[in-house]
Amino acid sequence: MLPIKISLDTIAYSCKPKTEEVPEISQRIYKLTKCEDITTLADLIGNKGHSFTPAVFDGVARKAENVTEIQLLCLDFDNDISKGKKMTISFEEATERSYKLGLPIAFAYETFSSMNRSKFRIVYTYCEPIEDHEFYSVIINALHSIFPESDSSAKDISRLFFGGKRLLTEVSDKTISGSMIFSALNQHFSKPRRMTDKIENFALKNGVDLKNYIFHTDEIDIKELENVKNLGTPIIYNRLAQNFDQIFVIYKRDENNSYINKRVQNSDFMIEHADIDEICKKCKLLNEFKLFSRELSYIEKWGILTNIIHIKGGGKWFKNKMKHIEEIAPLAHDFEKWNSNLFQMKKSPYSPQRCCNYCQYCTECNHSKNILTTTIPSMHEINIIENKRNYVGIDTARDQLHEAMINALSDRDNSIHIIQAPTGLGKTQEYINCMKLSAKPFIIAVPTNKLKLEVFSRCINAGITDIVFTPEIPSEI
Repeated sequence: MLPIKISLDTIAYSCKPKTEEVPEISQRIYKLTKCEDITTLADLIGNKGHSFTPAVFDGVARKAENVTEIQLLCLDFDNDISKGKKMTISFEEATERSYKLGLPIAFAYETFSSMNRSKFRIVYTYCEPIEDHEFYSVIINALHSIFPESDSSAKDISRLFFGGKRLLTEVSDKTISGSMIFSALNQHFSKPRRMTDKIENFALKNGVDLKNYIFHTDEIDIKELENVKNLGTPIIYNRLAQNFDQIFVIYKRDENNSYINKRVQNSDFMIEHADIDEICKKCKLLNEFKLFSRELSYIEKWGILTNIIHIKGGGKWFKNKMKHIEEIAPLAHDFEKWNSNLFQMKKSPYSPQRCCNYCQYCTECNHSKNILTTTIPSMHEINIIENKRNYVGIDTARDQLHEAMINALSDRDNSIHIIQAPTGLGKTQEYINCMKLSAKPFIIAVPTNKLKLEVFSRCINAGITDIVFTPEIPSEI
């Protein structure tokens, strides 16, 4: 369980601090960075009453501009109608909605002024510390849109929260991600009606681009980030994500506040004529999903879906399998949730996730980047399965090249020998040296006419005169 940084007061309270103590807490808490696992933090906050801010500050003051990172996302439910609250929600309703939408709660606790769980706070752990303030703003606004009954003032990144008198849930080390939050938001907006209006209103308020009237977000390889930036489409992502292979990207509307991809065709990367059952034989995780030999985690299913949706008929296949699992084990997952995820993917498909980001078997199989490149390699595409190279000095490399050439020439089994050698090692000179030593005839084939003339000239200069080259094919042929 990885430690999490927050700003935590050293003083424990058994009830809500008096009004005169609040300024004192505010003036010291931004200096009190605590780094603990989620179980310890939940106990200190929920059971022992320590005040906290989820954010970490630069040590100057408890202000939003001084926040350096935040990883805990908190929702505050006071259900106080006297404060003009139009909607209320019970603790049971809130937790049920959260789990139904696929958002695992880290912990929840009852506040000091609560009576019979009427006031409570729900805390989520984001999958990584969030450094980008704009990214945090969109993420927290999405959570508050899912829970409009929560106190909107808790959106403040520097918000101070008082601890509580008891924990209301088991502590979980499960985290949530940007893709999980937006998936939940899409599902939440699908009921009641007017889904498109709700999505467009959120997108308008938060500057998020739409793709086929679904939030335009994606999970991309960190190596592809510069390519995405070069397209000129504005994006926001968490800057700390440079430490990870896969990052969550939110596409923004352009500088004129106009949508960029509101209606597009999603046929760019649709693989046709692929047999999914054959693909399952090559991927252990996918085969486990097909046979339901074990219950896969949310992250594993999500990773599979990001791949399978790019195969023609893959979405229907995934849905049928989930339907079958629902009949076998109704409590194993929520079919409605995955039906919503599938709808979202069809409208705005994510890039295929890398195997190493979600598959527990990635260290024991010869996989490529993702399920698709592993099981359906494209023509004209080379995938490096293993990258374990032993480097040697240039003199040693030249000796090895010479030895390999001599062995190939002296071999009498009439087989084809492939010798791999880097550019600049001296392959052409090795051809010439071997021709001088051998009585056998040689045919040298190279990829261009220019290189052919270069090899021919070097042979002549080396004193090999019994040599001819094939004429260049006329360009009009």
